[in-house]
Amino acid sequence: MVFVYAALLVLALIGAKFSFRSFNTKEYLSMDSTNAVRGVFILLVFLSHMMQYYVYTEEIDVLGGAVSRALGQMIVVMFMFYSGYGIGESVKRKGPAYIKSFPVNRVLKTWLHFAIGVFIYYIISLILGLKYPASQVWLAFIGWTSIGNSNWYIFAVIILYIITWIAFTAAKKNRYIAAGIVTALTVVYIVVMYFFKENWWFDTSLCYVAGLWYSLFREKIEKLLTKNNIIWIIVLVVSAVGWWYSHFCRTIPAMRILEAVLFSLFVVTLSLKISIRCKPLVWVGKYTFEIYILMRIPMKLFGIWGLSAYNLYVYFAVILATTLLLSFLFSKLLGVIDKLLFKTKKA
Repeated sequence: MVFVYAALLVLALIGAKFSFRSFNTKEYLSMDSTNAVRGVFILLVFLSHMMQYYVYTEEIDVLGGAVSRALGQMIVVMFMFYSGYGIGESVKRKGPAYIKSFPVNRVLKTWLHFAIGVFIYYIISLILGLKYPASQVWLAFIGWTSIGNSNWYIFAVIILYIITWIAFTAAKKNRYIAAGIVTALTVVYIVVMYFFKENWWFDTSLCYVAGLWYSLFREKIEKLLTKNNIIWIIVLVVSAVGWWYSHFCRTIPAMRILEAVLFSLFVVTLSLKISIRCKPLVWVGKYTFEIYILMRIPMKLFGIWGLSAYNLYVYFAVILATTLLLSFLFSKLLGVIDKLLFKTKKA
């Protein structure tokens, strides 16, 4: 699978904008740029999850799998960071009205979309004759357990949304106090989850907080990072070295959290010089949620139907194409449901 990783790298570089003398401050956090980055990382998530359904035997494929194992949780870090940053920007632009709409337009809507996805997995499990305890099925609808679907990320995001709503409601119009409350409550969430779940349930949560703080101090941070190329290089190298060092110490939960935050800083700093513009990746990035929810369905079904025993690359191509198609259709379905249940406003 190393060839697939290489192809993804080439795809990311196609049409990329390199700002050697200046800094790409206008576009590096734009919707298209962040969607392109999301596109890269959701495909890395896809490749990582595929390893659970296909046993690599060829040496070259094992090498590709090693890439996913080395990256670990870093493949979801930017989703957390961009989510926190997006929330911060929305609060900045829309004010108290946005916070008032949070329980419905963020928490409830996200949960409903997830629950619809879980229901699809439940129907498929019934068709396949798979039986789960009733408690496992019910808890799967809030993300605490799984019936074959991916779950921990959505559970974490919903909790972070609830924390954000509580914090901004309590702090009223003071965004700095609100961000402080979000930080404190997120730390509480991390400590609690440490005793109940595996590390990956909480070790990227502070990246959401980092994105929120970045939104608050974006102008000052950019002023520092773009003062000259030397400062930019220093920040880039320090974040890269710190990330790499903490990577080798990640048996310690605190180091796993530090690794995630430093990786997000590294990617954002790098984005000031390199902007991914590949349209296919931008398109894929728009359907990050749908791909994350549905990717395990074709992986499992085509595995049961024997395609995974035929050829690795054929299996990869078929499940990827199927996932993208299902994600596009699922997005349209969710759009129809949202129009029926929620009042939507144009961004």
